[in-house]
Amino acid sequence: MAYIKAHNVPDASALYDHFIVRMNEIVRKHGKQTLVWEGFQNKGSENCVIPDNVIVFAWETMYQTPQSLLNNGYTLVNAAWRPLYVVGDESRDPETVYQWNLLLWKNHFRHAPSFIPIQLAPDTVLPDGTKIGQKVIGANMSVWEQKEDTEEIPFLRQRLPAMSERIWNPAAGRSLTDFRQRLLPLDAKVAHLMAPIRFTFDGLTDPSARKPSHAESWHNRPLQITMTPVIAGTTVRYTLDGSVPSATSPAAAEPLRCTAPETVLKAQTFDPSGKAVGRMLWETYQFKTITDQVAASGLVLRVDGDWRWPAVTANLFEKGTKLTVTLAAPGLSGGTLRYALNAPVTATSPACQAGIVIDQNAELNAGYYDASNNLIGQAYRRKFEVLGNFERSLTTGKPVTTSRGAQETDRPDFVCDGFVDGMGFWAGPPCPGWLQVDLEQVCSVNKIQVVPYWDGDRYYQYDVEVSADGKTWKKVIDQTKNTKAPQEKCLTDTFEATPARYLRVTVTHNSANPGVHLVELRAWGPDSAGK
Repeated sequence: MAYIKAHNVPDASALYDHFIVRMNEIVRKHGKQTLVWEGFQNKGSENCVIPDNVIVFAWETMYQTPQSLLNNGYTLVNAAWRPLYVVGDESRDPETVYQWNLLLWKNHFRHAPSFIPIQLAPDTVLPDGTKIGQKVIGANMSVWEQKEDTEEIPFLRQRLPAMSERIWNPAAGRSLTDFRQRLLPLDAKVAHLMAPIRFTFDGLTDPSARKPSHAESWHNRPLQITMTPVIAGTTVRYTLDGSVPSATSPAAAEPLRCTAPETVLKAQTFDPSGKAVGRMLWETYQFKTITDQVAASGLVLRVDGDWRWPAVTANLFEKGTKLTVTLAAPGLSGGTLRYALNAPVTATSPACQAGIVIDQNAELNAGYYDASNNLIGQAYRRKFEVLGNFERSLTTGKPVTTSRGAQETDRPDFVCDGFVDGMGFWAGPPCPGWLQVDLEQVCSVNKIQVVPYWDGDRYYQYDVEVSADGKTWKKVIDQTKNTKAPQEKCLTDTFEATPARYLRVTVTHNSANPGVHLVELRAWGPDSAGK
């Protein structure tokens, strides 16, 4: 506190800016270059400006966007969360990396500006006269919190070449297939240096089942693995109990057959003297006998963390939708596929002979049992839930514009996604600020529900106008005198039916801070009866 007072630092954010400036002075005094993660806003504080001779890792875009950093004069390294920030996420596969480019930022977090990908143009001229392509000097792949078997080379072996080509030689990228063909000879050499073992598999049939090392590891029929040494005179030895292979472990003289629900394979090459050659390989193979297909009669959504997208193999569905789940056990015979709803599956559960219809919250369990009633492989388990906070209205999925116009960096489309979700809101400009929805056709509207952000105490003041042509507006709701916190997370108003194509909500006051925060906007007409 004495330091803060002595240096006239007003708050914690300014103290962080002060710290960066002081560290930069020390680093540059020793002839070094400062690199700092995106974690400050604008150019720092009023009395503590962060110099533009620091290089910034631009990653999640939550502190400021790449455009803002570039406009403020900083040189950037692209460390975009997706697909370059790897924290145990199996979706950062080589294909995803190869679809990225040096001037593209994406984030998985729904409230991040780059949830809608930010793609910059290399020839855009910045305020200092340079071009964006000159100020983004490279990229950085960050790998955190991996397991021992996936860290380092196995994890990065195909990701890094994909990233490198997209940075240094993007014109080479004729197609992902072409890239993979060119990568094969190099990858084969790297593989032999890492662990000189050639693997062949019979039974890895699920192309979507990938481990972080990007070797398939799920099989829906018994798996056969053949391990052959690459270097003459060496021997491949392995274990299945989790221990590290030694010179006395079993030799891989015959193909290994995996029928256990889970097989942990560790393999190592040894020379004639018993010395280990290369790196130990470690993989876990899951015997998942059952596959599924889901057909839907209505709206189906999958909610996974901060992601929502239409999918037929989804977990969440709208009330009134019927899901038909078809199960199969490919490659297996002589047994019976059995299932149970909202109960554990057993050898006496009903046989699965047709599609299973689900129209309410349910947990589907299934298993494949042999003639002796033994469970083969792992049991299947999946939960299906009716969307509890979703409701269709005239605004659902409709185009949205805001008072920010082309400067909009947030997610106004959250306001019309049908969900009441405290993490999915539009963080608009300081009051007053407006959001406008285009219903895409003139509708009769007589009921509007405005859902601002809620925390139990704050309240918002706003009005709602409607227009049939975007020129002449009629005020249908006036809550500019409201002093009550939202009840049940929403404020709903009914009025005389009015023709409207455009709805505009203008937030004039927020009792907690100057920001405009709208979670959802719904509208109905006399014919929709509020549904």
